[in-house]
Amino acid sequence: MKSPDTLKPPTPTLNLTPMIDVVFLLIIFFLVSSTLMRQEVSMEIDLPTAVTGKMKSEISSRKLTINLPREGTILLGTRPVSPDGLRNLLREEVRNPKNAAGLEIVIRTDQHVPYRRMEQILRDCAEAGIWKIDFAVYGE
Repeated sequence: MKSPDTLKPPTPTLNLTPMIDVVFLLIIFFLVSSTLMRQEVSMEIDLPTAVTGKMKSEISSRKLTINLPREGTILLGTRPVSPDGLRNLLREEVRNPKNAAGLEIVIRTDQHVPYRRMEQILRDCAEAGIWKIDFAVYGE
């Protein structure tokens, strides 16, 4: 006859290791993405205000941010570039096969920057074939 210990069904266990792994990966993802977002908008730029400005509902993965601070430099993200360097970089980005669906440009310009500086960037985008351009503004 079998002993009573062998007749008991095994106690079910719950393996939490995969769930803990996923939670840690999510935490790392959000930390990295928030750090990158902070770098992009960390510039001290006094954005213009707009009544009709609205939040973007979808965020493109192929997005370039061009910052135009008051002092006159052109920054691609936080990296300074010359006007010719920006023009060449835009052309290279359009030729990149990853951008077949379209490259999106976000222009963050100080409200005291003359329009002629932004106009040249718009021309460079048009010559490169980039038509998805957003302007960062503060809402009223």
